[in-house]
Amino acid sequence: MPFRNTSVEGFFLPKAPAFGLPPILNDFDLSCALGIKAKTMWWLIVDRGKLYKVFTIPKFSGGKRLIHAPDMRLKRIQKVLYARFLKPIPFGTHVAAYVPGRGVLETPPDHVKKKLILHLDIKDFFTSTRQGPVKDMFRDYLGYSSDVASLLSSLVTVPHTFSWGSRYIVPQGSPASGAVCNAVVDWKIDQPLLKTLRDEFSEGEWTYSRYSDNVYLSTPHDISREDADAMERLVRKRYKKAGYRINAKKTRFQRPGKPQRVLGISTAEHPNIPSDVYRRLRAIVTNCLTLGPDSQFARAKCRDAEHLLTVLEGKLRYWAQVSPEKIAPLQEKLHEAVVAWAAGVYADVEVSPVEAAVQEASQ
Repeated sequence: MPFRNTSVEGFFLPKAPAFGLPPILNDFDLSCALGIKAKTMWWLIVDRGKLYKVFTIPKFSGGKRLIHAPDMRLKRIQKVLYARFLKPIPFGTHVAAYVPGRGVLETPPDHVKKKLILHLDIKDFFTSTRQGPVKDMFRDYLGYSSDVASLLSSLVTVPHTFSWGSRYIVPQGSPASGAVCNAVVDWKIDQPLLKTLRDEFSEGEWTYSRYSDNVYLSTPHDISREDADAMERLVRKRYKKAGYRINAKKTRFQRPGKPQRVLGISTAEHPNIPSDVYRRLRAIVTNCLTLGPDSQFARAKCRDAEHLLTVLEGKLRYWAQVSPEKIAPLQEKLHEAVVAWAAGVYADVEVSPVEAAVQEASQ
């Protein structure tokens, strides 16, 4: 019997996502894009709280950092999600952290020879990025449907219970977390703030950069403390409105005549090694060469001589990117010290209390 209903029913496809990202209509499409079965993806979402190892590590500045390390199954899927849904997102030059091909050395040159550098620190950068804003980013910024955005945000967040209650947060420890936080903050804060600086201030009056949770604004003009405070309040207000807090204890106003540093790099005349950092490195390397690394590791807060030499090698390699002409002689001295130490030259060297005091004073 022939079909009597000849009408054709259809549906409207959503608009294509931004930045050439994969078009995803439902959970089946998303699971295929991630290379897993739909039921596996749903299991990862439903049981995600059980798939993280939670621990803390000490911060360099004091306190503890909360880490959520995903197990290998979830971590693999998050790597795929990052590569296909987050890595293609373009970021302006004001963002350097968690962007392929960029690093800590890209930010300081933007703030060289400035009359004022304002440094602000975002408190609890990852744990302050909640699932709600992440879902909004996938939906309103990248162009996915609400259902798909909810799935994507669930795969990159984790439930965590704090002393005051529970919240779904971006875990520090996931391979996708840096890019997720970058996208949320760039969309909700960085881009609107840059527009404000362009529209309400003269060109070049303020330069804005953000490296992860470190925010820098600088100006080549002499401005009053009142104007500097007004800018600090403006930035603080923007971050507070988006759900972030600025650590008031780490807010710094850096002017000429005092050390001006961006991400630890001196920016007074050109990107350079801070003089106190260089003097300390030079003293430790010189003492390693003359007295042996066994005389220095405790003072440098290292486990042993081998650990000290590894740390020094890494530090010199890093600072060589900033000032190769200063670091090259120190690298040669360190190499000589490593060869001599391996040969047992310093086996009978003893450091007297007087010599130890002199070393301490020189550092």
